[in-house]
Amino acid sequence: MMMALPIIGTQLVPGKIRLIFSLALTYIIVCADQTHLVLPSNTSFFSLFLIVVLQAIIGILMGLVIQIIFQTFMMAGQIISMQMGLGFASLMDPQNGISVPIVGQLYIMIATLLYLTMNGHLFVIGILVDSFAQIPVNQLDFDVLQIEKFIALGSFMFSYGLKIALPAVITILITNISFGMMTKAAPQLNIFTLGFSITLIAGFALIYICLSFMSAQFTEVSEMAHTTLVALIE
Repeated sequence: MMMALPIIGTQLVPGKIRLIFSLALTYIIVCADQTHLVLPSNTSFFSLFLIVVLQAIIGILMGLVIQIIFQTFMMAGQIISMQMGLGFASLMDPQNGISVPIVGQLYIMIATLLYLTMNGHLFVIGILVDSFAQIPVNQLDFDVLQIEKFIALGSFMFSYGLKIALPAVITILITNISFGMMTKAAPQLNIFTLGFSITLIAGFALIYICLSFMSAQFTEVSEMAHTTLVALIE
């Protein structure tokens, strides 16, 4: 889970730090609740291997569910960047190690700050502790993983990312249509020479306006992801 989480699992955090944090968290969980962490003495090596695989899958899924929150806003920022003509203006995303359009980088930075402000990381740790009570380590049953709910959350990521970017996309589309009509009516004016600048101004104005709604949008996406996270371990 620590490798898949969007904040501590990034390239900015050294592997040794993740390892130390994982060991410390493991020690705390073992000290807090040992009733669900005891394996039978006659556990075979193959059963032990399957138990480790099951627990690793649970941790990866938990980290990926939280990743979907951030990827929703990154995708929205990428759509807005492409519509504004800023697709060529990319920055290296330190969390994913890839080039991301500048608006997408802005959105993911704000999403990171909002998630830490809302104590989302503490919620994930609480879910991790509860997962051992809901799915004890001696319970070798892969059917407990409700993968279909994780897949449904992926479709929610695309639809909600488009929903966040929709105001800017529609506004820029209307602006481009207006430029096309003016160019058709008066070709000698060469309106498209000003089109790029006005499109940028309109895009930045829409981003400024939409940022005031980002907290509510982030809360909705987080609640959806956290609900799925709880459902994965029930």
